[in-house]
Amino acid sequence: MIINKCKLVGSAFLAFGLLGNMAHGSSDADPFSAADPVIDVQDEDGNTSLHRLVAAGLRDGFNNTRGIEACIEYGVDPSLKNNEGRTALDILVRWIKNNEERDFELTIQATKVAQMLRIAEKARESALRKAQEALALAQSAQRDLRERTEALERAEGEREEALKRAEGEREEALALAESALEKMEKDLALAAKTKRT
Repeated sequence: MIINKCKLVGSAFLAFGLLGNMAHGSSDADPFSAADPVIDVQDEDGNTSLHRLVAAGLRDGFNNTRGIEACIEYGVDPSLKNNEGRTALDILVRWIKNNEERDFELTIQATKVAQMLRIAEKARESALRKAQEALALAQSAQRDLRERTEALERAEGEREEALKRAEGEREEALALAESALEKMEKDLALAAKTKRT
C-alpha cells in the first residue's frame, strides 16, 4: 500500500507521492511501480519528489537520506528539470558552491548526496543507451526476418510456378506420347492389314 512504502522514505515523499497519485486519479496506486509515472510526476513548479527531498535535506542537514535513496532505487529520473531548468543535482551543486565555507558538515552531506545522484544519472544514461542499442538490434533483426520471409515467399511462389510449368509440360508430354502411341497402333494395324492382303 502507498502509505506503508512512503512512510519508509519520509514525510516529504509521502506528501508528494499522494499529490502525484491524486494528479493521476488514483489514491492507492503504487508510486514505485515501473508502469506508473507517479514517481516522476512534477508539481506546478516542475519539482519532482527528488527536488523536494533535496530541498528538505538542505534544510534539515540530510539527517535522513532514505527518501533520496528510495527515489533512486525505484527509478526516479534524476535528469528531470524544474521550471527553473534545474535538476535536483543542479540544486545541490549550486548550494555547495555557495555554502561550502559556511556549513562544512552539511556541505559534506550534500556532496555525498550529489555523488549519489551523479551515479544514478550515469546509470540511467547507461541503461537508456543499452536499451536503445537493444532496440536497434531488435529492429535490425525484425528487418532481417521480414526480408527472409519475403525471400521465402518469393521462392515458394517461384517453386509453385515451376511445379505448375512442370505439370503442364508433363501433361503435354503425356498427350504427345498418347498421340504417338495411337498413331503407332494405327500404323501397326495398317501394316498388319496390308501384310495379309
